Amino acid sequence: MDYNDGPIIEFHKQESSCWKIYSDWQKIEVDEEFSLEELLKVTEAFVNELKEQLQKIYSIALEAYL
Repeated sequence: MDYNDGPIIEFHKQESSCWKIYSDWQKIEVDEEFSLEELLKVTEAFVNELKEQLQKIYSIALEAYL
């Protein structure tokens, strides 16, 4: 999903091969870095929870929109 001037959320790869999160909407600077494995794990968990909640609350299958 894109915001008017760019993506709502971005993941930037650092020189250390770790990742940082950024959003135009963020209110504080986040200095924490994440490994690729951790990033993939939490984004997969987020998408799975989103699918469950969309189905439960709105009877919407996310796969229909991907």
